[in-house]
Amino acid sequence: MMFLSNRNSVKTKSKSLLLFVLIIFIFGFYLYFLAPTIHTGDSGEFVACAKILGIPHAPGYPLYTLLGKFFVNIIPFANTAYRVNVGNALFAVACFFVFYLLLSKIEKNGYEPPYLVIAQALCPLILMFSYYFSDTATVSEVFILNTLFTLLIIYFAFYYEIPITKRAYLVAFICGIGLCNHHTLVFLLPSVLLYFIANLKNNKTKVLFTSIIFFIIGFSIYLMLVIRSTKNPGFDVGDPQTLNKLYRVILRKDYGTFALTVSGKQEYTLKNIILQVVHYFKHLGLQVTTIGAILGICGIVIGVREDKKHVLLLLSFLLSGVFFFLVANLPITSETEGILPRFYLMSLAVFVIFIYIGIRKLKLVAMPLLVIILFLQLLPLAVKINKRNYYLTYDYGRNILRTLPYNTILFMDGGDDTFYSLGYLIFAEGRRKDVELHDRGGVVFKSIYGEDFRRLTKEEKETRRISVEKKFIPLRPVFYSTFNDKILPSEKITRAGILYRVGENTYPMEEFYILDRSIKKYHDYRSNALVPIYYYMSSLDKTETEMLKCLLLICKRWHEVLWLKSNCIFKLHETAYRLYNEGKYDIAEMYYKGIISIDVQNTSALLNLGVIYEKKRNFSLAKECYKKVLNVEPENLDAYFNLAVVHWNEEDWENVIKNFEHIVNINPNYRNAKYYLELARRKHLISLQNVQK
Repeated sequence: MMFLSNRNSVKTKSKSLLLFVLIIFIFGFYLYFLAPTIHTGDSGEFVACAKILGIPHAPGYPLYTLLGKFFVNIIPFANTAYRVNVGNALFAVACFFVFYLLLSKIEKNGYEPPYLVIAQALCPLILMFSYYFSDTATVSEVFILNTLFTLLIIYFAFYYEIPITKRAYLVAFICGIGLCNHHTLVFLLPSVLLYFIANLKNNKTKVLFTSIIFFIIGFSIYLMLVIRSTKNPGFDVGDPQTLNKLYRVILRKDYGTFALTVSGKQEYTLKNIILQVVHYFKHLGLQVTTIGAILGICGIVIGVREDKKHVLLLLSFLLSGVFFFLVANLPITSETEGILPRFYLMSLAVFVIFIYIGIRKLKLVAMPLLVIILFLQLLPLAVKINKRNYYLTYDYGRNILRTLPYNTILFMDGGDDTFYSLGYLIFAEGRRKDVELHDRGGVVFKSIYGEDFRRLTKEEKETRRISVEKKFIPLRPVFYSTFNDKILPSEKITRAGILYRVGENTYPMEEFYILDRSIKKYHDYRSNALVPIYYYMSSLDKTETEMLKCLLLICKRWHEVLWLKSNCIFKLHETAYRLYNEGKYDIAEMYYKGIISIDVQNTSALLNLGVIYEKKRNFSLAKECYKKVLNVEPENLDAYFNLAVVHWNEEDWENVIKNFEHIVNINPNYRNAKYYLELARRKHLISLQNVQK
């Protein structure tokens, strides 16, 4: 007996030592790659709100704000952003520890062979070293904490060994607290509720009522928003000083309750549903490698057969994963690829549990596979998640502030990186308190457009904006963060660095910008979408030929950036049209060809290029352009009309009639098509008569 006791003691010490070493390694790993300041997206907002106890964008995230404040106060060194980033890395370490506890409870027979002890310690690393998790763990974001609550709920609901009624109260309390961080935890609730309903034997009504009380106690952290809003912090999104406003913030009414972005969802079709499902499982496989995906599928089959609770675990995986993505239903673009990865983490954590179940069943055979998975995951991480010298977003905000003279009011047309980098610099670091910030959507910063602004139509909003913003012009410098250089009708707008100024700008701001350490190619979409702003804005003052070359070059280099593509095409169209009206057909032709090189299916550019060829009497190339338009848009009446005109100039009356007939069949009133059709028929008849003579 003494021998067995000593043996168990040695085993326990070995497990503790292994766990301690891994915790230190994981924390050191994340600390090494940690961002030194704010990152793209919501990072600057979360850090600023942690510093000033502000209210971030809906649904308010009060728990993350309070915990961020704790790390800001408790860590005695470094800037505010780095302190909150360190807190996020600690959340990641906590995920590992809870995950280990969870896996250690799956084994029921009491005996744990050495390979299983090692598997319990190493399997959580599959989550820790997945790209999406580790990339998020090195910046300030709510999703690592959300993953921690996911693991806590699963652990205490399904595996923690205390009486089930106490577990129900504990899980309800944790759910209430967790939902104060992120609302996607609701996708765990159906399986958790089903588990307790199935396993509670007595007093179900009493337990339910008491659980609701515990949930409300946890969820009461949301009252922090009401308390802080009365203090009017710099970030006070939604101004939730009343219950109605608090309700709107919690349910994300300004964004759309079930929408991930303001732009909303795409249409639900069978094709889109299939694409979403395929896209989800493809990315899940990329996070855990093909071997991990196979082991996870095996674990699902094995786990569902051996324990009913794993059926509910599978339900949690499906609801938080593929079902969530079907509900969100965002179009699959490079832009959404920059938004969605963090939303994989909940289902990814659940799937790794099934990977462990698969390894557990395969025993020693699976151990080399586990090592291979971790090796394949770690291999690219040193490059992809390294943020040690990441200053892009911080420098972007600093560059904007360098542009602004004293006592400026800055209106921002959009862009989280603009809102939140400036919010961080002004509210958290105390820079340039003389600058007044306003988003033109009236959501992020204190709105000056009226209480009814959010309820106005699009046209009414624009009228209100112009009316309000013009009042500041005589009083103080007015600047805009926008791509629209005609944002204020009848007012002179000039470029000032990466901004626009109402009135005349006096000096080139780029000379004072911090660029060398941050302008480069990055591994994430959001960073790559921020860099080209400098190149795009600086190209606008160049000569026509230089501007064309510059816009084409940056579109080629950052081809995945959607805002860049659309804005470059708009600017090229605008300039080409002006050049055409000035009779500069050769340069206009270059511009339209440039647009087509960016977007081969741009029908407007093809149509206008065809018109230029007509002006040059090159009818064959003109017809080629119009036919390309019809290949893209078979019912494009402009193309048919222009083709008819070209054939008219060639006196090819049969093709003239053919094209006008097509137009009349679609829209008889289109550009006097009926009249020209009859005229063409008469001319055709005359030509036939002349031939017969």
